Amino acid sequence: MFFPSVVCQKQIVEAVSKQLAASRTPTPVTPASDTNATHEKSSGLPKHQPHKLEKKVFLAPGWCDNCHGILVGSGFQCTCCHAKCHLGLGKGSENCHADILMKPCHGTSGYLNPTADKKKRYEFGDVTRQLARNAHQAVKDTVVKEAIKEQQAFGKFDLLREQVLEMERRWKTGFFIKWFIGGQIALLGSIWAISYGSVALLAGQHAWDPSVARLGNAQAACAVRSLLLLEMLVLFIVRYAAGQALMHSELIFTFFKEILHIDMAELANIKIEEAAKAVQRAADRSLVLLSVLFVLTLALGLQALKKLATEQP
Repeated sequence: MFFPSVVCQKQIVEAVSKQLAASRTPTPVTPASDTNATHEKSSGLPKHQPHKLEKKVFLAPGWCDNCHGILVGSGFQCTCCHAKCHLGLGKGSENCHADILMKPCHGTSGYLNPTADKKKRYEFGDVTRQLARNAHQAVKDTVVKEAIKEQQAFGKFDLLREQVLEMERRWKTGFFIKWFIGGQIALLGSIWAISYGSVALLAGQHAWDPSVARLGNAQAACAVRSLLLLEMLVLFIVRYAAGQALMHSELIFTFFKEILHIDMAELANIKIEEAAKAVQRAADRSLVLLSVLFVLTLALGLQALKKLATEQP
């Protein structure tokens, strides 16, 4: 049996006792698919579930499921899919722990990585190098924890929490919706006036002619439709991004809590799931509004062109 030099005897005894206890009374595992089904019923969208990683001492060398390097000493293992990873620094990976947390857990089906066996290869000195990486990661984790405590002591998270609460209050009072509608009216009106005015300016002394007015309206309607199409494209992208944030909300929360040691809901009142749903609802309503405006401008433009075409010279 290989015992790493950096693992103390107390950790070894605790790890062996845990393994013996687990072999006598196996812990029931809740499939991630059941949890996903619950989230699908509540939100209407499937959500990726994070790995439930527990710190573990690997007495015998194994393999990391992220970087496929040698895994010895302290590491993490998922209690659901049994994925294993380094404390942080791995073979060619800046942080195996972070990489694993950003990948969804597949439950009892195991960690899905079809190319893992092809990449697992031991090289002379891998154990020593990995033990050095573990010591380096322990120092990095200590620095991050102390930095977060320092920022909390300076009140930075309190300030962030106040800003988030203020944005939430304004959202609930409809401030952003009113600003969006007012901005749309001003922007579309400006585009219409500039397009119509440019046609009238080019017409010169015939600016007040009915045919020039119809041509100006057709040109303005075309410019407004182009702007509406661009805005609808942006809203589709925003809605897709909100859907991705909603799907990965649990992974993001777990990442911040495990890697950066920040509980966003507790320290800053940041609720990604609620924010993503609110953005999706706002994007849907805005898309409906812009679609109606697009149809109206299309009808006005076609009507102006029809009258212009049928007008007698």
